[in-house]
Amino acid sequence: MNSLLSTPISVFTAIVFYLTTVLLLKTDSCEGQSAVISQLQPIVASVGDDITLPCHLEPAVDAAVITFEWTRPDLNPRFVHVWHSGENLMDLQNPSFKGRTSLFSEKLKSGDISLKLSEVKPSDEGKYRCFLPLLEKDTFVELIVSAVSTSSTVGIQRVSHGAVVLQCNSTGWYPEPEVFVSVIWLMWFCWTLQVKLLLCLFSTVTLLLTV
Repeated sequence: MNSLLSTPISVFTAIVFYLTTVLLLKTDSCEGQSAVISQLQPIVASVGDDITLPCHLEPAVDAAVITFEWTRPDLNPRFVHVWHSGENLMDLQNPSFKGRTSLFSEKLKSGDISLKLSEVKPSDEGKYRCFLPLLEKDTFVELIVSAVSTSSTVGIQRVSHGAVVLQCNSTGWYPEPEVFVSVIWLMWFCWTLQVKLLLCLFSTVTLLLTV
């Protein structure tokens, strides 16, 4: 009879011990959760660059076995790159990033979940969110696409009657420069050119007189 009574008590004690242990482990785990870290300064890139959007876990944990997302909240769909339990979920990716995003797979185990973005486009400018759903923690990285010109030439052409034509061509600017700024630059260039021509003329006359 005593053995029959002791059996339920033993089972109950074991269950209580198990639940207490699990609760303590979960509490310790919550206290030791990794923070999601990135840099505060914006990433500045030019069109066509390959850049890295930094994000890592601190203290470091193996990120290869967890789920994390890179998103742009202003896009639809918002997903830039999704990693889920060892796999890239490319079906969720926004089409504008197709074939241009990748992770540093060899660094995932050390908690580095930075995103590489290749061949930067003007439309890539914005704020990117690095998010871990399990921990409900995130951080943001801002990307700025700087002004750039793919081609620019400045030349001087002489035409009849001693006239001089200054020819300036510039293409591929992003963002497009203000016309007012371009005019000011052109005026400054012409003024410095005029000064140089006058100095050259003065030097030539002086040399002829001394001879």
